[in-house]
Amino acid sequence: ATCSNTGCHGATLANATTPPAAPKWTQVDGTFNACGQACHTTPPGGTHPTSTECQLCHGDVIASFDPLTQTATWNAANLHVDGTLNVSKYHVLTGWVTPKFTSNGAVNSQHHGVAYFLANHAVDDKGLACSGCHGTNLDGGMVGISCSNSTVNCHGANAATNGTGGDWHACNFCHGTAAHQDPPSGVWNEQTTNTLAVGAHAMHVTSTASHVALTCDRCHIVPTTGDVAHSQQYVPSADLTSTGHHGDVTIPAPPAVTWNTGVMTWNVAATSGTPVSARGTCTGACHSDGRGGAPQVLPYWAGGAWTDGSCASCHVATMTSGHHNVHTSGGNNNACTVCHPGASSASHVNGQRDVNATIVPATGTGSITSSRPTTGNCANSVQCSGTCHGENHNPYCWK
Repeated sequence: ATCSNTGCHGATLANATTPPAAPKWTQVDGTFNACGQACHTTPPGGTHPTSTECQLCHGDVIASFDPLTQTATWNAANLHVDGTLNVSKYHVLTGWVTPKFTSNGAVNSQHHGVAYFLANHAVDDKGLACSGCHGTNLDGGMVGISCSNSTVNCHGANAATNGTGGDWHACNFCHGTAAHQDPPSGVWNEQTTNTLAVGAHAMHVTSTASHVALTCDRCHIVPTTGDVAHSQQYVPSADLTSTGHHGDVTIPAPPAVTWNTGVMTWNVAATSGTPVSARGTCTGACHSDGRGGAPQVLPYWAGGAWTDGSCASCHVATMTSGHHNVHTSGGNNNACTVCHPGASSASHVNGQRDVNATIVPATGTGSITSSRPTTGNCANSVQCSGTCHGENHNPYCWK
């Protein structure tokens, strides 16, 4: 007196446990009526998503389900237990364009689902975080659909050979490698340096005539590899103060030494108005007159008249402070590199006043050694000892 092998009684459903899918005709006590118990569990188990919000995918049939009381509110009960699997479209992602690589290996203008994912702060059209269904790391989650699938080349099997590489949790997936460095292409596909997303990035991260290539942590707090929350926090903005990838500039202080020229200050005061190229400046240790004062030319992040490699952008070409005149004129004519490391060395533009440990004049005889005493007459300055052009420096303070 049982019914079995019928769709009506759940015989074809995959279940985490085994509900009484074969009810007895003569047992009429409600045992086979309980929602989520008689035909299938909630959730149904197997490969089914683990959510109990049935209405998300079966909204044409069910309005809501309470897992505590195991009761359902129906939109169309006649569509339930009718032998047909009724699944409604969950997403209506207006503006979504599937990101993919172009034939030349570059990411198209919709990389990262920029038109939807970033613009909506990783929240879907129902107001729920994408990670709620697709997993904390967007690796499948309860729905089993991840960003790493073969239909989206930049996250799938082909990603390792196209553009930025296959591990989309890695920094270089969004920010690029040497061949596809992003910047200078922004996450919204910005290409020009007069935009805030691009600006002077390339000038800083590559070696120039005045400094070595700077690493990201010189200006940013770099998140750990795999920190998906970092990519999801991006807030598109026209100014520089918003939380996100415009507002996370944090320039650390130079090493704690008494002769440093101060810390860098990222000035975000200019956050409105036009042009964009006149917004945001850096002044201090790296962009200064060499002694902690303002540089000769004020550098703007996305524009301005700053000339890379020009000594006169930071300080006058021929320094006059201290004893500079004595050493660079009046027959001495020593080049800057006699006393200081070369402009493109690792020690230039590092927030400190760097002096060679051993100084040998370009002409004449003799040499001196430099030191930085912390006490005495030469405290917080440079002290020279030795002979140079017959002059005895034992010791002699720069100040």
